[in-house]
Amino acid sequence: MDQVSALRVDAPVLYAGLKCLANGVTVYSTHTSCDCVPGGVNDWLVKGLGDGSVVPAQPDEGGTGIEGAGFGRVMTLASPTTLADIIARCKSHLSLPHVRVGIAMNELAESKADADTVSTAAANVVVKTIAVCAGSGASVLGGVDADVWVTGTPSELPVRGYRE
Repeated sequence: MDQVSALRVDAPVLYAGLKCLANGVTVYSTHTSCDCVPGGVNDWLVKGLGDGSVVPAQPDEGGTGIEGAGFGRVMTLASPTTLADIIARCKSHLSLPHVRVGIAMNELAESKADADTVSTAAANVVVKTIAVCAGSGASVLGGVDADVWVTGTPSELPVRGYRE
């Protein structure tokens, strides 16, 4: 269980928690439970990125007894595509005008891309596998072999972001 190490009013999430505590409101979050179950948030996220076979990134090891439950999802696409296409699918599925993207330095070097041509590099990166985690992703997807990670908190990941 995560523990709060400090109570500060300058952090919006902690401030909201303090307001709840001060007013006698109990907060229970089902975030992880909704992410991990079959048909949950991670399955919804990965479904919008293409067709293919999907398995949990970290299968449930007997905790729930629900077949297909586990942290994150990894999809092997039925047909390879480009990173640019995955970016477009992600933006469409989430109804967002922009998403933050980090491309591996070796991919940028191979495409001879600079900051102004990252979109061109994305058009040349072939994607066969996608790993998804609705949360921060670093602890769930670390070590997962996938061409693309889709996660809710890229600041915790070892990537350099840009706006696409």
